[in-house]
Amino acid sequence: MRRSRSQLIRDPTAHVECHHVDNRFVPLRVCDLARALEEDYGSRGTDRGELAAFVEALVAVIEQEAGAFERELEDRYSFFNPDRETLPLGGDLAARVPEGYRALDAQLRYLLDKANFERLDDVAVDRAIRVASSHGFRVQLDPSRVEDFCVFVRGMGQVERTRRCLKAPIRGTRRSLLVHRRLVVIARLKGDAHILLKMFKDIPEEDVEALLPHAEITMNWIDRLFMLGGGAGAIGSTTAQVAKIISAGLMVVSRLLWVVVFGAAVLFWRTLTGYRAARAKRDSQRTRHLYFQNISNNSGTIQMLISMTAQEEIKEAALAYVLCACGAGFLASEAELGAKAESYLRDRFGIQVDFDVADAVRTLDRLGLWDDREGMRVIPLAQAVARLRDHWLHHRSRDHHRDRAAEGVRDRGCRAASIEDR
Repeated sequence: MRRSRSQLIRDPTAHVECHHVDNRFVPLRVCDLARALEEDYGSRGTDRGELAAFVEALVAVIEQEAGAFERELEDRYSFFNPDRETLPLGGDLAARVPEGYRALDAQLRYLLDKANFERLDDVAVDRAIRVASSHGFRVQLDPSRVEDFCVFVRGMGQVERTRRCLKAPIRGTRRSLLVHRRLVVIARLKGDAHILLKMFKDIPEEDVEALLPHAEITMNWIDRLFMLGGGAGAIGSTTAQVAKIISAGLMVVSRLLWVVVFGAAVLFWRTLTGYRAARAKRDSQRTRHLYFQNISNNSGTIQMLISMTAQEEIKEAALAYVLCACGAGFLASEAELGAKAESYLRDRFGIQVDFDVADAVRTLDRLGLWDDREGMRVIPLAQAVARLRDHWLHHRSRDHHRDRAAEGVRDRGCRAASIEDR
């Protein structure tokens, strides 16, 4: 029992302090970015109290929008949630139609895009499946069991793994693996009306196929060797008995037949139990391997993505506004604003980010914070705080995410109709 406990308390990713990125994700807490902006721009004649009030008002408005979208999406997903505890009162069949699946799919894709996830294209997924090597065990895939699935990732990095080999069978060798810092799987199995949502962390590229819902563990050559070893023992004992009968001159057909039958039964039993033991061992390894990598499932994944979306919008909008309002120099375009934001994050925090300036500009536009949109000039801080508080009080953009996601639903419906017409 002590040994199993020690296995469970070792998180292979515990030494990873932060998540390096290669995309739009800004790897900072909102409070840390806000504090840095106050320190850097509050000393340039800008009131630090007003900067703090601006960030607080911005957080309130964006979290109001995110909360409304979370309620909308949770309600829609409840018809497809395999973990649902509430009673079905007649709405399930009406929702589980092609239009219902398309609507939920469009909302989920919109949410993942807002959280700065990128879809792993079919070529990358196929490459991962061909690798089919998941932390030392083999995975067999059966695509015929899957109705639909897609994989979304955010951030790339490296982790150290130990692999045993012929040169170092005990201590193993250390090697670096490329990992996806965050990975989301959306899947539906054939014959199942539910939609599976899973989020993982620090998943190596070559382990992606192990996360798919139709993956099954198969045996490697070591497992087959142990299994055949048990069968070989049964064959050896049966051969010894037959040799004794022959050497004793007791060549009785019936007795020899019973020995052979018994030996064949023992061979079958040992092979079967060896196969089951090997599969159980590999399933246990897979479960233990993914124990710490699994972050959330189903409705919990939606809640985490909503939180990520709100955090990203707050950071992008706050940085863009402060750079436009308090930064030295004149900004002539969105591209220049994006370059300045990336330069600030690189110089201040030492991180490389592909800043999503288009999303930041749209957020400032939605919240009415531009004084001159073409000239990249925003309204003063005091006026911005008052406008954001009024925005929150009257729920002016509460349904923003729902309306934007509905546009995606209509677009996907039009594309589906055009495909059917062809």
